[in-house]
Amino acid sequence: MVHYASCTTVLQSLSNGYTLETQIQDPPPTSSAPDQHGPRGIALLAHPLGRLGGSLHDPVIRTLSHRLVTLGYRAVAFNSRGVGQSSGSPSWTGAGECEDIQLLLRHCLETWMSDCERRAEREVDVVVVGYSAGGLYASKLDLDQALRGYERRCEVRLRLVLVSYPLDVVWALSIFRTASYTAGLEKLLILDPATASESSESTATETVAPHPASLLALYGDQDQFTKVSSYDAWVERLKCLAQGQERVTAVKFQGADHFWRSKELLDQLADTVERWLQTAS
Repeated sequence: MVHYASCTTVLQSLSNGYTLETQIQDPPPTSSAPDQHGPRGIALLAHPLGRLGGSLHDPVIRTLSHRLVTLGYRAVAFNSRGVGQSSGSPSWTGAGECEDIQLLLRHCLETWMSDCERRAEREVDVVVVGYSAGGLYASKLDLDQALRGYERRCEVRLRLVLVSYPLDVVWALSIFRTASYTAGLEKLLILDPATASESSESTATETVAPHPASLLALYGDQDQFTKVSSYDAWVERLKCLAQGQERVTAVKFQGADHFWRSKELLDQLADTVERWLQTAS
């Protein structure tokens, strides 16, 4: 088994021809899952808009990555196209970044299942953190596509953490493609009965994740780009879409803006994610 005992930089080639700079770290064996067969799951972290200086070195990404490692996850932070050592250039609509995170998630799952073979026979816990524009790209993940063709059948649970989701400016970050991001997030939260039926009839050579995602939305009441009233209404809509189940959790931070500048706020952010993951487990 490959064990990333310290934060390790890996230039990951994707099947679409792009290369992403990633930083990977595993928890020490003593903080891994109780069965000691490796990390409890994967945590993938997406940073804010690269065109405006976002990178895997962002304090929010680094803080949450470190906390997720202490909780027993293999943390994979990455630079999007055109940032750091990643190839290409940022796209104007986010379409390229959405494709990249999808392919990177598939690679992470394949690698994790290989490195942690015995644990992968039962379940995979996947946490995807998207901060600001990174939340846009995370919201369009397609788990069915990412899992298609696996040799083992296992249970995959997606836990989506959106930090300062740029709700009121999605139109600007995507060149008026807001609807596609809205639909992507809704698809993650709603279990399609047809998909569930297909999952129950799938063969032993397929891996299917019939479970809709759980969502934790974190935002400040002083966000510079999205009104707090917009956030509040958005959360209520997502809860309705989740049909009243406790799969949508939102925490509003008093005094926090879009950038989470103080160590106190960063610690509160990490503590909130930790409590949510422990409750959701």
